[in-house]
Amino acid sequence: MLHPDPTTGDPLHAEAVALATDVASLLVSLREKVRPEHAYVLAMECVRAPDRLLRARREEAPGRSRAFLEEARTALVRAMIALDRAGAHAPLPREEVDALHRRLHRLALSLGALARRGEE
Repeated sequence: MLHPDPTTGDPLHAEAVALATDVASLLVSLREKVRPEHAYVLAMECVRAPDRLLRARREEAPGRSRAFLEEARTALVRAMIALDRAGAHAPLPREEVDALHRRLHRLALSLGALARRGEE
């Protein structure tokens, strides 16, 4: 029997997936400018975040769930750093990069707050 997806209707997971998609789109459009080592880290961290959020939603133990939320938050912070590094080595479209950075930051803050809320 299939179990319902715990992320159905989850706006945080939807945003994490949308961010991963938007970052991938940006990287493909800038593949001639962005160094492979920066693109790889950025893409991998953006994919890691929704995966860890999904694991947190499926986890029944509160401590493990918080740990997965923290891993997702950390992945987003690493993605922001990778985006900054990519921009330091190549001219990137400032408006697009700034918008992605804001979204990564807001989602990281939300996940951190959600992880801390579980500690109460």
